[in-house]
Amino acid sequence: SLRSGEKKGSLLWVLDRTRTPMGGRLLRAWVERPLLSAVAIRRRLNAVAALVDALLARDLAAGLDAGERMAALPSRDRMKAFCRYGSACLRKVFMLQQGLPQLAGVNEAEKAYYERLAASFKKTFPRAATGVFDRTQTLLERNVNQKIAFTDLVNRFYMLAV
Repeated sequence: SLRSGEKKGSLLWVLDRTRTPMGGRLLRAWVERPLLSAVAIRRRLNAVAALVDALLARDLAAGLDAGERMAALPSRDRMKAFCRYGSACLRKVFMLQQGLPQLAGVNEAEKAYYERLAASFKKTFPRAATGVFDRTQTLLERNVNQKIAFTDLVNRFYMLAV
């Protein structure tokens, strides 16, 4: 907390449910230094949207191009954060597909976008795709080349979408 300097009672203490020391350090860094640049936030959102649009169009070339942009993210931590963000988005789509909008946690600004995704994807896609993001995070943790990891991600997504 700000008063005592201890973790207990702080925002980090409330949020920290990480399972590894590395995850705890990463969460602490995010809380202490959040992404504030609207341009950087928009760039991350656009990368996800480009990949989703390519998958919906079943356009492998566009999907690989989106993978190239994701592989160009500045650090492995940011790449892993991107994968976690993608998994969270897919969980929202899954909840909407199951008819549970109250559990999806979608605000009014996001509602039309996520409803379009929910209507476009096969019912099995969000759960399987979340596994693909988990696999990519594992590859990144094992220091696999970023370009290889994201090419694998796009290939697996494409196979799920076809």
